[in-house]
Amino acid sequence: MAARLGIPDVGEVAHDLDLLERTMEQREALSAAVFAGDRARITDLARSARESEAAILLDLCNLFAAPEPGSAGVRLAHLLSRLRFTQRFVESAEAELEAP
Repeated sequence: MAARLGIPDVGEVAHDLDLLERTMEQREALSAAVFAGDRARITDLARSARESEAAILLDLCNLFAAPEPGSAGVRLAHLLSRLRFTQRFVESAEAELEAP
């Protein structure tokens, strides 16, 4: 799809260190909330991650609607990495909420 819109192949792109750091912090917060049995905190973390997911999806829509010449491939790779990490976190948090 990206190629059809004139966005170059993104290939392998190094992960954003800020993204990895934020992801680790989120995971630690989730682990602490699970360990403490703090379902309200887990719910807040899941809600926040879903909001981030929605914002990333909007950014992706905007990118495909008006690709940025020259940097669209890198931006696409960055957004897709953020989306993957965010979706995995949402899945983990929701799994914790569904656990007995």
